[in-house]
Amino acid sequence: MVNNAPCFIIPEDIKTRRHHMVNNGLMISRLINGSYETVWVAPIMARSNYFPVILDQCLVNVFDDWQEGQYAIDTGIWFDNEIEQRLYHAEFLLLRDPETQQLNLSERKMLR
Repeated sequence: MVNNAPCFIIPEDIKTRRHHMVNNGLMISRLINGSYETVWVAPIMARSNYFPVILDQCLVNVFDDWQEGQYAIDTGIWFDNEIEQRLYHAEFLLLRDPETQQLNLSERKMLR
């Protein structure tokens, strides 16, 4: 969590011989009444405006309506001018601390 919002990091271990990495932003879904519903998608961007990926640093994320609940995040990472693509999916639960009112990451799982 950074500034009371989740931080999404692509781990250093995905990089092998690849050099240039970009992503097209995040798609955020929230579990509502038993099924995931999209609550935010990164704005459609021109190819030249992909977000850079800096390993082990937070991905660009401008969604700011985090609430308690179960979420899913999806993103695609492109390597070396789109020669290879990997899709990433993570699920997590945010709970609000009753004393501090801060959101806390309660559980998470990352799927590739």
